[in-house]
Amino acid sequence: MNTLREASADGVRALVRWAVGVELADIPQAVLQKAARILADDLAAMIGARDEPEVARFHTRLLKRTHGSEEATVWRGGASRTDRISAAVANAVAADWLELDEGYRPTPCHAGLYVLPGLLAHAEATGLRTDELLRALVLGYEFVTRIARAWKPAAMTMQSHGRYGAIGAAAGVGFATRIPPDALIGALGAAATLIGPAPRNHLAEGALVRNVWPASAAWNGLMVIEWSHCGIGGIPGAFFDVYSSVLGGESQPEWLDRDLGKSWAVLDSYTKIYACCQHLHSAVESRPGLARATPGGGRRRRHFLGDRRYPRPRLAARQPRTAHDARRQVLNAARRGRGIAHRRRWRASF
Repeated sequence: MNTLREASADGVRALVRWAVGVELADIPQAVLQKAARILADDLAAMIGARDEPEVARFHTRLLKRTHGSEEATVWRGGASRTDRISAAVANAVAADWLELDEGYRPTPCHAGLYVLPGLLAHAEATGLRTDELLRALVLGYEFVTRIARAWKPAAMTMQSHGRYGAIGAAAGVGFATRIPPDALIGALGAAATLIGPAPRNHLAEGALVRNVWPASAAWNGLMVIEWSHCGIGGIPGAFFDVYSSVLGGESQPEWLDRDLGKSWAVLDSYTKIYACCQHLHSAVESRPGLARATPGGGRRRRHFLGDRRYPRPRLAARQPRTAHDARRQVLNAARRGRGIAHRRRWRASF
């Protein structure tokens, strides 16, 4: 018997059974307020990407193909509605396109991005009340971030969107649907087996497929809930099997049920000011102050930001291949920060 595998499975069971018993009145007001901010922030990120050429083309193709079903909104303006699964996929494509989706500070996990596209579509299709939506968001966020903390990756070679997205999507809709605990445990175990490889180096290459990893995850997450209603599911040991046995991660099962109801993951979330990855914000935000403090020192500052702090050449490449590539590159972020410092080309910068 693998004691770590058993401990992990027991932790998953305890986490799910605790979560399904949480009612709206059990969640502190500050937690619900933070969840509402996450909802507004990620919804704005979806809407903000609607005119990006690739996103607009995909939305147009999807809406033509699914014309006639009006369960849920594709957040691009007008009366753009389709079936809930297609809407979740469409909105998940847009949600991370601008690099404005929120994140989770303790470990890489953009939980709101994983939970909300499917949850929003489900809520609209079923008439779920807003307060119940916030409850499901809080619990889905709690579940997927605890999974992320319970396994320490062997190496940072896999991006979190593929690593956790399907689990977050299934958790959000599962808690909103209020399916029985054992069925939900099976659905979440199934979701763990449907994660994507999501090679992290593709981010540095500027591959736009990275932006649709959450969409694939949304589809998988919604489908495992559908399958659960048909008696199709996984096992609680799946998390250890995937994250430890297959991916080689270190299991830390104590994170699964530590301080349940006392600490809330949404309170450790962050939101972005600028359309770039979190690791670039310090460079962008510091540029106006540096410009005022050391006039004419831009060349030295670019050398520091590009070569010393982030020495990997692909993060310091001068000519971004795609818009996504530009939002990850250190030197490009420094140039955009310079534009802010001198109050010019604000919209062009971001």
